[in-house]
Amino acid sequence: MGERSPQHDVEFKVEFDLIPPSKELVPVELKEEALVLGNQHSREVKSFIWKKVDRLKVGDVNEEDTSRVFCGETGKLLLCFHHAGKNPYGQGSSQQVEGRIRYATGYNGMISFSVEKDVFSGASRNFVRDAEGQKAYFNVTNVDEFAVVFEGEMQDNSLGSFSAPEFLREYHGMAIVSVQREILASVKRCPRPLLKNISFGDGPEFQIDVAPGVDWTTVLAIVGGFGQEFIDQGCDSIGETLLEKFGAFVRMLGLK
Repeated sequence: MGERSPQHDVEFKVEFDLIPPSKELVPVELKEEALVLGNQHSREVKSFIWKKVDRLKVGDVNEEDTSRVFCGETGKLLLCFHHAGKNPYGQGSSQQVEGRIRYATGYNGMISFSVEKDVFSGASRNFVRDAEGQKAYFNVTNVDEFAVVFEGEMQDNSLGSFSAPEFLREYHGMAIVSVQREILASVKRCPRPLLKNISFGDGPEFQIDVAPGVDWTTVLAIVGGFGQEFIDQGCDSIGETLLEKFGAFVRMLGLK
């Protein structure tokens, strides 16, 4: 078997030209009852790069509908979004099913999960579940023109909020804020290419910055579950688009 290409090598370290994180990101103290998925925290702002793969062909592998998330500090792969049986890194469960489910396979400390669209609901609704598609971590449902995040599968315990603060306007970005208006994480569309030593095509790139103390695995699952379809479409203004769709999720991030 030949050597794997860098685009399909889990161990390949990507080099980035990162955008400096926002000074508005502040340390956060978690509540005991917080929903923490992978229990991964940092004492410093932690940055991630989301890359939408755009018609990439490497050898016999042709990708048209995948995304990658890399750690900005280590350059290591953390997530690969793909459909059932189509993980370009060759890993996947035999229980994965075709259809409306998008799988996110985790690496290097990131959990795996799945995103399922509810085709039976009259309103737009997505479930973010475990890798097997059994346990629902949370769901997002359009309510009165807003997408509200609810715990588990039900719609009786809303969790939180997105905003588009002035400091992110130039990036057409969005921020995740607490009830005290603390900036917990930000998502920015990158105006220039950030990947330096590898190419995944011309798809858009997004930088996700997570505040100290916040479980970054939870943030990536939230952005992955709710932003996937918009990032896949390569929206130029994810802030405006997501603000039309998404409500709030304060307690699930463990905020005071």
